[in-house]
Amino acid sequence: SVLVHSTGTGIRDSPRIERATGHQAFDAAAITAAPTLRFTPAMRNDTAVAAPIQVPIQFTLPDSLKRVEPE
Repeated sequence: SVLVHSTGTGIRDSPRIERATGHQAFDAAAITAAPTLRFTPAMRNDTAVAAPIQVPIQFTLPDSLKRVEPE
């Protein structure tokens, strides 16, 4: 998962890997994807505030890339 900091305007800041996948390429892809995420700012007493957000990211191979085991 990736930990990002969402500002009071919903902008993401300082993404970092919170829980590594064990594959450096996947972790790098998750960090690269983090700036494209959009959030509604956290609210406290009707005021937008900054907050950390842990984002789980799951990678799935398309069927065309999955290995088929011989029968």
